[in-house]
Amino acid sequence: MTGETTTDSVLAALRQVLESRRLPTKAAETARAMIKRLNAPVRIVLMGPPRSGKTTLVNMLCGTRLVPDDADLPTTDIRYAETPSLRVTLADGTQQELEPDDMAGVAALAPSMVEIRAPLPILRRVNLLELVTDGSAEEMAAAARWAARRADMVMWVTPEFGAVERRIWAEMPETLKTHAFLVMSKLDTHAYERQELIRQMPQTATGGEFLGMFPVSAHQVVVARDAGVEDIDPAMRVSGCAGLHEALTRRLDLGRQSDLDGAEYFLRRYGDPVAASAGTGRAAKPTSSRPAPRRQGQSPHPTSRT
Repeated sequence: MTGETTTDSVLAALRQVLESRRLPTKAAETARAMIKRLNAPVRIVLMGPPRSGKTTLVNMLCGTRLVPDDADLPTTDIRYAETPSLRVTLADGTQQELEPDDMAGVAALAPSMVEIRAPLPILRRVNLLELVTDGSAEEMAAAARWAARRADMVMWVTPEFGAVERRIWAEMPETLKTHAFLVMSKLDTHAYERQELIRQMPQTATGGEFLGMFPVSAHQVVVARDAGVEDIDPAMRVSGCAGLHEALTRRLDLGRQSDLDGAEYFLRRYGDPVAASAGTGRAAKPTSSRPAPRRQGQSPHPTSRT
């Protein structure tokens, strides 16, 4: 049974038991929350200083150059949709639709936030939020706190991970640190000796506050795709992106399985045996690998990507 089929089966069982109207009020609320959670992609926030390679990493993860490197966009929210679209939120809170490829039009409007929708397979599993700041310690810290309330996972993208970044990250919630990767970016821009030092840097050098550290050169993969390279695997391996991609996939799979296990536990308690058997068929515990559900809020202070 595939993961997609399992998820569909569990969702159907949850809807069935919810529609039976046999659930206590609290249990019905839990069932609705589980349905919402299983339907929702994981929100990954890309944090880090300006010009750290976040946009290039987004393009690597998406499998295409979705956002031009020179687009000069503010904080950008990227999600799945069957039809491509581009929408901006201006400083006064009004929104405006643009042609999906009109990045020059975005820059002319100087918006506070951009929303990109695209029919890319990865976006069925994840939403990507690229957080953009002016690089000052104060704004980076404020933006990180804003994004932390909206993140299921975080990738802190940086070539150095210096003292200012370490202080900002140290203030992040502990629950978020257990769902975070440190991405040491732009590896190809360093001299060979520096590359080797970064590759060999132990996890303890980051304070042990990430799930893992991944030195990468996402630019190599994006350029290879632009050149029409059919077998992208060698570029993924050489650039370090394969390890990051595999770790992310494992984490997504673990999170989804944990959500499914929690739903199956619920169905065993409140559903009938037939409904419960539509799930994973595993003994389950009511746990989840994701942090608390995301909250809604206003966009951060408008600033451009540089």
